Amino acid sequence: MESVRCILFDLDGTLVDSLPDIALAVNRMRESFALSPLPETVVSGLIGSGIETLVRRATEGEKVDPEAALQRTRDFYRAHPVELSRAYPGVPEGLRRLRACGFRLGVVTNKPRDIAEAVLRELDLMAALEAVVGDDGLHVLKPAPDGCLQLLRQWKAVPEKSWMVGDHWTDLEAGRRAGMRRALARWGFGDPREEKWDFAAVDFTTLAEYLEQTLQEEGRTA
Repeated sequence: MESVRCILFDLDGTLVDSLPDIALAVNRMRESFALSPLPETVVSGLIGSGIETLVRRATEGEKVDPEAALQRTRDFYRAHPVELSRAYPGVPEGLRRLRACGFRLGVVTNKPRDIAEAVLRELDLMAALEAVVGDDGLHVLKPAPDGCLQLLRQWKAVPEKSWMVGDHWTDLEAGRRAGMRRALARWGFGDPREEKWDFAAVDFTTLAEYLEQTLQEEGRTA
């Protein structure tokens, strides 16, 4: 009997360079409170733990209504999720390649699910993916393994033969706690901190080639 193997991807900094649009939403929110904009390099260090944490970090020390700041950021981002965002080079082709060779593919992100799906649709990436798990209030966000475990159970996939791919320590920890192999997306804007990984790639094409090779070497039997 064949083993089900899946690859779960982070979204921001892994499949999509979304930093410019995230920074734009944050700074539109800050502008609405008469606050000066934050550089993208600063915003990049605030990303990775969900939109509530992002907004809290982006307004730390400022006299703003936290609920209003969160809602304004959500509204700005929902209205303009893909003004500047782009899929990283090799992602569309790499996803098709990995699906064709037998992996089941999904996204596990801390971004609100509706926004994540809008980004993926706009960039024509949804067709290669079978599921998107995002911040919908139904599970604990990464670094908790809940999103990964949800798809592993749903697909009856073998954790130790499946992969979590991401650019941030929250992705790597979630994969570790789910019992999965982990790949670091070095091209992203995240920070792996002290987390470990099984493979690190400098671009998505290299990642796809490596994962396809591992599948071929190990065979498709349990």
